[in-house]
Amino acid sequence: MKHGIILLGPPGSGKGTQAELIIKELNIPPISTGNILRHTLEQKTALAQELKGYIEKGKLVPDELIDRIVAERLVHKDCKSGFLLDGFPRDLVQAKFVNTIIEVTHVIDLKVPDKFIIQRLAIRKRADDKPEVIKNRLNVYHRLTEPLIKYYKRQGILHEVDGVGTVKDIHRRIMKELKVDLRSPKKEYGFRFLYPLRNC
Repeated sequence: MKHGIILLGPPGSGKGTQAELIIKELNIPPISTGNILRHTLEQKTALAQELKGYIEKGKLVPDELIDRIVAERLVHKDCKSGFLLDGFPRDLVQAKFVNTIIEVTHVIDLKVPDKFIIQRLAIRKRADDKPEVIKNRLNVYHRLTEPLIKYYKRQGILHEVDGVGTVKDIHRRIMKELKVDLRSPKKEYGFRFLYPLRNC
């Protein structure tokens, strides 16, 4: 069975840690916008030159360009057996864009109450971890992801997982959700590319 996984969770939810555990257990590549952009900049391609143009001028990279870069990454051969998408999509437009490229089979939504996030991040005592800053980041996250959650719920691929507890307990809950689906005789998860495959 192949896994096309999207991992959702608010800032400070431990999403990065869980992503590492999932990709290790399932042996699938992690796909994050940060890593993709860094990798793209190292290439000698027209796409890389276009990206460098924005960065060197200190301009924000347009969503359209990020979409193209993510699309290029998702059609690599190593994603044929599955992938874990972290940090993308961020909104409904990007979610629909992903569906034009490749089929997503599972969306894991880590549910962590805001009060736990604020307490957890306050311990780090970083400049951007002030309560008012954290609350603003959480408000933005909820505003953007609420439509995503409804969208994936309608598709029947959303799995809400309690994100409060030990790293091990949360990971066990995530894997239980994935494996329950895999064993279900009522539903078969297909996995197909909507773009032609390219070599890595």
